[in-house]
Amino acid sequence: MADANIEVKITYEQNEIKKAISYYILRVYGIRTYAIIVYPILVAAVAFSLIFSEYALLSIVFILAGYILYYIYYQRPIDGYLKFYRKREGCIYGFSNDGVTVAGEEVQSQFLWSVFKKAYEIPVAFLLLDDNKFIYVFSKSCFRDNQSNDQMHKLLSEKFPNFREYRNR
Repeated sequence: MADANIEVKITYEQNEIKKAISYYILRVYGIRTYAIIVYPILVAAVAFSLIFSEYALLSIVFILAGYILYYIYYQRPIDGYLKFYRKREGCIYGFSNDGVTVAGEEVQSQFLWSVFKKAYEIPVAFLLLDDNKFIYVFSKSCFRDNQSNDQMHKLLSEKFPNFREYRNR
C-alpha cells in the first residue's frame, strides 16, 4: 500500500451539502422506499377528503403526519448538517494511511480510520460515517483535480472493505 497524503481545504457551497445529504438520505439510507409508501397514502387522503367531506379531518391528520415525517427524516437532518458545515468552512482535512486530520480556527483533531465505520462515494462527494451514523461530507469540488479524487477513492477502498460507490446512479 502506497503512502497516501491527500490534503483538502474545505470550501463548501450550501447546495453541495444539501445534495450530498439528500443523496445519502434518499438513495444510500433508502428513505425513498418509505416515500413510495407514504406518498400514495397522502394522495388518497386528499382525494378522500374531496369526495367525502365528512372525512376532511382525517385527511388533514394524514397530511399533517406526512409533513411531520418529511420534516423529521429529511429537512431537519439537512438543516443540522448545513449548520455544522458552516462552522467547518475553511478547515483543512488531511487524509493519510494513518487516519484523518482536521485543522481550523476552532478545531484541531486527528481521527484513526477505525472511528469511521462506512465510506461511500456519491456523484458529488465522499462520505464517511462514524459509530453515531454522523455523515462527514467531503465535496469532490474541494479536491484539486481528478487525480486527487482518484487517490481518495483508492484510499477509501483500501481502508473500508464495504466501500460503496454510487457514481452514476
